[in-house]
Amino acid sequence: MLSKMRPPARENEEVVVKEALNKLGIPILNEFNGSEGFFEGCLLLSKDTVFVADTERHTYPFILEFISNILSEFDEIIYARIPKTRRYMHPDTIFNRIREDLALAYLPAFEESRLYTEGSRERIDFEGFMREKGVEIIPVSDSEQSRLACSFVPLDSGTIFHYDIALNTETKRRLAQEGVEIIPFHPEALLAGGGSLRCHTLRLCRRKH
Repeated sequence: MLSKMRPPARENEEVVVKEALNKLGIPILNEFNGSEGFFEGCLLLSKDTVFVADTERHTYPFILEFISNILSEFDEIIYARIPKTRRYMHPDTIFNRIREDLALAYLPAFEESRLYTEGSRERIDFEGFMREKGVEIIPVSDSEQSRLACSFVPLDSGTIFHYDIALNTETKRRLAQEGVEIIPFHPEALLAGGGSLRCHTLRLCRRKH
């Protein structure tokens, strides 16, 4: 899925990425041909489900185009409208999964949520919908979200790599009760790079054991 980045410094980045993918023989499921808009990615929750957040780094017409293009490949698309501010620039600033049945989320940012399936669209309560899917959400506070609480990297099911300043004591306690292992590190160097932990991480291989 080719993104179309908002910052002027990343203009036309998708052209280079597309050329590289073509040379590697990797098929492209979605790309944007229009010039007036931005789309900086989504979260793949499973082989059937995609989560896309309408943030400051996305434009609504491009989101609708994306949903229309990929519904033939996925059973459902979860859409969430998010406040248009920098602290919520990407989906993983407000939601991220630790394992298949557990996630962290900053729920006040979910102004509206909808479920798209082939031929239908309905409003949903995001937390309730995820619970019905067997995913428990541990909410993070406003101060935790501002410290990028949801932008961790899962290393294995139930093990995450995270900033040592991101989570409050109570959230750590709840995660420990769920058997979650946190591998902490101090983010000074990464924060200087202008992005979050997930933004600075490239996963080369993912295996399900």
